[in-house]
Amino acid sequence: MNRLPPAVKWIGGLLLFAAAGYLAFRLRSILGALGAALIIAYALEPAVSWLERRRVPRSLGAALIALAAVGAVVGAFLVAAPVFADQLSRFADSVKLEKAFDPKAWPDWLTGWIQSHQAQIETYKLKLVAWAEGNAARLATSAATALAKVTSSLAGLIVALLNLVVVPVIAYYLVVDFPKLKATLSALVPRPALPEVSRIGGEVDAVLRSFLRGQLIVALSMGAMYAAGLTALGTPLGVLVGFAAGLLNMVPYLGLAAGIIPALALNFLEHQSWGRLVGVLAVFIVTQNVEGWILTPRLLGTSLGLHPVVVVLAIMVGGELFGFPGIILAVPAAAAISVFVREGVRRYRDSRLYQGAPAAPESGDAR
Repeated sequence: MNRLPPAVKWIGGLLLFAAAGYLAFRLRSILGALGAALIIAYALEPAVSWLERRRVPRSLGAALIALAAVGAVVGAFLVAAPVFADQLSRFADSVKLEKAFDPKAWPDWLTGWIQSHQAQIETYKLKLVAWAEGNAARLATSAATALAKVTSSLAGLIVALLNLVVVPVIAYYLVVDFPKLKATLSALVPRPALPEVSRIGGEVDAVLRSFLRGQLIVALSMGAMYAAGLTALGTPLGVLVGFAAGLLNMVPYLGLAAGIIPALALNFLEHQSWGRLVGVLAVFIVTQNVEGWILTPRLLGTSLGLHPVVVVLAIMVGGELFGFPGIILAVPAAAAISVFVREGVRRYRDSRLYQGAPAAPESGDAR
């Protein structure tokens, strides 16, 4: 049987790649949950293997690690819940929402501005009423569209809650069967390519383990700094907001975006002080600089080698394709892909295409 022409092979490969990409996009929610379970299993596998070396069966070791994790979360909640409840109670007592609707409690500059612009405010009020009356049908359609989006969001919420149950179960079975899965994948690799595949796989493994371990330590350290700074400023629920912002920093920049807004709002509602708002900004700026200049270089080093622009683009692409699971998995996936990119660049630089074919001998030399 004649071999297929190279062009046919290339076209067939591109078609298979496109079909795989389309299938992955259609199954993105399932693949996101599977990826989250794989990351959890990958993170827990060293602890389970450590127990296995001490003659603890993998199934029992995985169950013990899971129980320990649940116990730690429950214990932290039991310790922290009274503190959060006390802070929330004091915050509710100190902030009176009715003041926001009482003109007598407003600052003098705000009441003065309203009084000086009373005519313009009345004019805009009449225009708003007229616009609402003229666009009643459009508003009704927009309301129906918004309701449909809310319903879709509720369905997504139900799927997310189901994933909270399904993902740990999948992770448990993956971590129990991790050696079998690794042996099966190794058996499928062609024997001549096995040393090279093992070497690249080892580099990917080292990068991912360094990332997971380093990011967890960085996130906890940032959470402690956020919590200490916000508590020192008297921010309501400062410990909760601080540690939440730190843990969300497992996804780069998410902790900053999700933490600074509630910290500013809670501090202003409690104290109505512009100086304290500057203090909150200083806490986040100082913590981010400590993370960027000290924590990440020391704990992660240059093992990832990802440019900040690449990190942002990876998060955007992951979120667009796979939603929130894609955001979480984007940076680890980009770190793993970077290993293959570096390997491809190395091979390209070693190739004759990059170095140039050796020059043909001149006619005089040939003699």
